[in-house]
Amino acid sequence: MTPGPDARVEHPRYGPGRVIAVRGARAEVDFFGAVLPVELADLTVLAGDGRAHLAPAESISESALAFRRAFEAVNLGVIPSPSQLIALTINGETERARIIGWLDRARTGGLCKVFFGGYGAGKSHHLQLVKATALEHGWVTAFVEFDPKAADPSKPQLIYREIMSGLEFPRREDGSRTQGFFGLVKEVRDHWAAVSSTPLFRSSPWFLQAFQILRTRPHDEEPDYAQATNWLSGASNDATAIRAMARRAGIKASLLPKMPITKETAEVYVFHLAVLNDICRSLGYRGLALILDEAEHVRGYNAGRRGRANSLFDLLARAAHRPIPGDTPPPRNGHGLTIPEFWTTGPHFALFVGLTPGDTFSDPGVPLREACVFLHDQSDRIMLRPPGPAAYGGWCDAFLAQCARQLGYLEVLSKAEDRARIVAVLESAFADVAPTERVMRKWIKLAALAPSILLCGAATTVEALEARMRIACAAAAPRFTWDG
Repeated sequence: MTPGPDARVEHPRYGPGRVIAVRGARAEVDFFGAVLPVELADLTVLAGDGRAHLAPAESISESALAFRRAFEAVNLGVIPSPSQLIALTINGETERARIIGWLDRARTGGLCKVFFGGYGAGKSHHLQLVKATALEHGWVTAFVEFDPKAADPSKPQLIYREIMSGLEFPRREDGSRTQGFFGLVKEVRDHWAAVSSTPLFRSSPWFLQAFQILRTRPHDEEPDYAQATNWLSGASNDATAIRAMARRAGIKASLLPKMPITKETAEVYVFHLAVLNDICRSLGYRGLALILDEAEHVRGYNAGRRGRANSLFDLLARAAHRPIPGDTPPPRNGHGLTIPEFWTTGPHFALFVGLTPGDTFSDPGVPLREACVFLHDQSDRIMLRPPGPAAYGGWCDAFLAQCARQLGYLEVLSKAEDRARIVAVLESAFADVAPTERVMRKWIKLAALAPSILLCGAATTVEALEARMRIACAAAAPRFTWDG
């Protein structure tokens, strides 16, 4: 079907638009204010009932596909992909610029930021934004959610193992990317002279001796070699493999210290992370950025477990901050292992933490560091607060406009004046909720409800969509009234 003037069409690259004129095999099409010449063969004619008419799967552009995946993530209440994070973050560019500023000052000034907020306030979203920004700017990252079983902070070896298994590396200029800890081992071997000359690496019998042993073998995926590398990443059960490899190479296996599991071990594993940061820098990365979420799990522990977890938190904070002159030294490890006082030579890695405040700051007389061991300064404390109604409304308008472009032709949302009616409902209901009660996860999903209603055909006009959105908003904001 050949479209005529004013026909609604969709282009695989430019999205939906309206035909201005047809000239032979080409057409001039208005794509949201930009009139572009395109091939008629590339256009899909859209019906005009207000519902979405998707182009064939093979014609969906990469950006549209990425947005559709992000839209599904928003509907499910989970974090969208890194490529969409900034656009789907309220004041996203401002937040990104703030994170870049922190990272740029980390090496000399130290970097430890704690995001405080209640359920649905956006802690995990902000931490994922930190991760995406850090990777974009050359940092190796690891994102760990504390968990009483798999990632128990009272058992530092488990946290270290989770960090090592979750390492992600930035892309190089040629587009390649190191994959996981096993890939890092190869990178260290390929640049041995640079890595082995770093002070912390030379002072670590774990890393130095392990690589001396690993370098007696080719880097491959043979089971015994893979097990030996796993030992260095915290799998203590694989010590047999690396010790056997040492004996075959004529190296004293006794030179290799244990990866302790019990007693006080936080000092051992935070030292490993400081060494890892040195390795990353020697390989040309900006450093190691650790991102730890759900730190409030510690509150449910008994006194002994809580003490071990706080010891880990204290050492992580010391390694991320600049040393405090005359600071009381931390408790030493319970195994008598000789470890340099790395907390006096930092800052080492960057650290970001997500934490529900609870009663952390209920007593104003408690010193900041006693209230939360991660905090050495008030600037380390980032209290997440919901945006104002205008900022939320502006975000809704931009989000719905993108939905109109990327989810197919949603005519009701493509016109600014119609979109403004839907945004006004959302913004008005949002304003009727007290700032302390604005759970942003809920309000983001409410904005996503509008295109969802159109996609399933429950409304085909702006009047019908507005009526349904008013009902939904009245349920979400008890003080919001609707006389329909």
